[in-house]
Amino acid sequence: LWITIYLFATGGLAEFAIPNLSDIGYLVILGTVCTALAYVAGVSVMREISAFKVALVTNLEPVYGIIMSFLFFGDMNKMSIGFWVGSVIILSTVFLFPVAQKQVAKRRNR
Repeated sequence: LWITIYLFATGGLAEFAIPNLSDIGYLVILGTVCTALAYVAGVSVMREISAFKVALVTNLEPVYGIIMSFLFFGDMNKMSIGFWVGSVIILSTVFLFPVAQKQVAKRRNR
């Protein structure tokens, strides 16, 4: 907000970047629903499931977001080898963590 006011006062804000009334409405909806409401829902979900599972969903969001965009828009060109390597790293870390945790617990019990 302060940066916007500064840019507007100094003339650094381009004319096309000034939001109209409908844009402001969409930004308010986006800010409340996608940020505040999602945060409150995430905290309430943590009462029911473990923090690991909540972190799992959060960490996988970029992966399934990109895969869903591929399914909806069908542009495979955007999925470079870096995407697939990153996806494999994220998925392997997420799914191997419980296995490693069980191994550590077994070694402690010996």
